[in-house]
Amino acid sequence: GEPNARLHFTVELVDVLKAKVSSCTSSSASAVLQGPMSKSGADSAQAAPIVVVKTDACSEGTYQYSYVASKQGQFLLHITVDGTDIANSPFYVYIGVGCR
Repeated sequence: GEPNARLHFTVELVDVLKAKVSSCTSSSASAVLQGPMSKSGADSAQAAPIVVVKTDACSEGTYQYSYVASKQGQFLLHITVDGTDIANSPFYVYIGVGCR
């Protein structure tokens, strides 16, 4: 996405057998976007995490999120369920002019 644009993403919870979780009561998902990363590839320790907001209540194990990054660069998106990173988290997200 582009800097200063509201970006949206969806998280669908699945169990260890990759079956969609149909309930929202047993798990709590959250997300944090950190960055931008420095040119050396290290996390930017000075940058405060960007607020990632749940835009809708959980529905059948699906969460909707949005965020606005004011700077461009490479960020790390951490998605957790009950405080534990989901598979492949963190995810690399690039924010820059012309990105979609």
